[in-house]
Amino acid sequence: MHRLPRRIACVIAGTVLLFVLTTVLAIWWLAGALDRQAQEQTAAQVGIARANLLGDARMIALDYAKWDSADQAVRRGDAAWLLDNVGSAALIGQVVQLVAIWGGAFDRPMAWQDDGLVEPRADLIDPALLAAAEGQIAQALPGGFDASAFFAWHDGALFVMAVSRFEAIEQAAAYPEEERFSGHLLMGIRLDAAMVAGIADTLLLEDARVLPARPATGSMLPLPGIDGRPVAWFAWETPRPGTAMLGRLLPFLILLMMLSAGLAWGGARLMRRGARDLLAAEQRASLAARTDTLTGLPNRAALHEALAHPARTGERGVLFLDLNGFKDINDSLGHAAGDAVIVDTARRLAALADDRVLVARIAGDEFVLLVTGPDTRDRIESLARAIAESFDREPFMVMGHHLPLHAAIGYAVQDEDGQTGADLLRQADLAMYESKRLRARRPVAFSALLEEAAQNAFLVERALRTALVSRPEEISVAYQPIVAPDGSFHQAEALARWTARDHGPVPPSRFVAVAEKAGLVMDLGRVVLGHLLRDLRDHPACGSA
Repeated sequence: MHRLPRRIACVIAGTVLLFVLTTVLAIWWLAGALDRQAQEQTAAQVGIARANLLGDARMIALDYAKWDSADQAVRRGDAAWLLDNVGSAALIGQVVQLVAIWGGAFDRPMAWQDDGLVEPRADLIDPALLAAAEGQIAQALPGGFDASAFFAWHDGALFVMAVSRFEAIEQAAAYPEEERFSGHLLMGIRLDAAMVAGIADTLLLEDARVLPARPATGSMLPLPGIDGRPVAWFAWETPRPGTAMLGRLLPFLILLMMLSAGLAWGGARLMRRGARDLLAAEQRASLAARTDTLTGLPNRAALHEALAHPARTGERGVLFLDLNGFKDINDSLGHAAGDAVIVDTARRLAALADDRVLVARIAGDEFVLLVTGPDTRDRIESLARAIAESFDREPFMVMGHHLPLHAAIGYAVQDEDGQTGADLLRQADLAMYESKRLRARRPVAFSALLEEAAQNAFLVERALRTALVSRPEEISVAYQPIVAPDGSFHQAEALARWTARDHGPVPPSRFVAVAEKAGLVMDLGRVVLGHLLRDLRDHPACGSA
């Protein structure tokens, strides 16, 4: 028998076998790559969800702690007011389920949780936890306007907790620096099964759960406690889309080895179809990561992607909008009303924008509109006026309330080819803050004067830092006498004065405002107090008077 047919058959069989093996190896590699990619993306999304939980708790605590009325109630020891306006948040249990207040005029902590008991309890929360929380915010935020968030166990459940300090904002000038803070506030959100299920549904996780100890297998993310060490673990089943796909294709591969190269071609088509499905899922996840969940608008990440593209002079502009009085709505009507205002604002902005305008929500009540095209300057000016007129003409209707809101609007147009999108956004932000400072209901355009003012503030801040560290003799104290009704000397008010080496005399209204914004008030106070103590030492008679 001629060996050629056998050889041909062997060549064909070898070719088919090589093709099948190559295909199997390629699919195996692709499955592993898809598994790794899915695991990395899921871990990143869970990390974002953890950051969002901590951020939500932090913002809720700040809303209550930086409320002037609450600060006054803590200072005067008004437990009834605090129950009605702060502790009731825990009793209702919709936003937070745990509230604790201590310090100020109270010698014992007051705490509530969503168990129906109205009377405050001093022993509801572990005193060690309260002490650690107090030390944490004192250590991490000396003189800062912030809150510290962490995870902690309480009453057999895991809570997302945030601690802050009560202080007056609108009436801050009424208190000296040493009396700035009146007490402490701790608020907690219970991480129950429903919340874990919601996170799992949002991120498409399987078998999501919270465990007190590190699991032996599977994907996990630590939940840090007040000292930074994990107090619990968020665990979920490791996603393996590639392995699942390989399992689905395995029968086809076996048939491919048994039948012919034709079945290999069919299997390749199925593999390509599966890959397209996975790519579409990845694109949907990418779109979700670049979209604001409340309004459906592009978020900060999407805006920065759009700003990264270069543009020519006059062909790109940024409009920055911030709602005035939005916090009052959240405080008085609740966050649901605030969300309704945000959604309505997004609807109005989208209705006024055309296909060459990107409308993005980048923060709580902050929106940015990116305008492109050769006629950008005229269009952005018209758009800014239309937005301002829309707010003036049509009040917001929320929960049966007519809310006449206005917005601080600033905008900037690219004035040179090499200008970056980040710089253009900064200019629009400066213009918006100028509008907010002027309490104007009209848009404010960025100008060189605003840039110069920002630069001057930076120079004054730098010179003040240098003076406080290296040249404290530039700071002096002037004394304003205060006399009694009979004309006799009663006391004197110490006033800080600064004569900078490079800038000469700087008005207190200028350098005190810079010190407050730059966080230098404590350093300035220490230098002034040092001068005052030396003067009292050198002139003891004045101190006794």
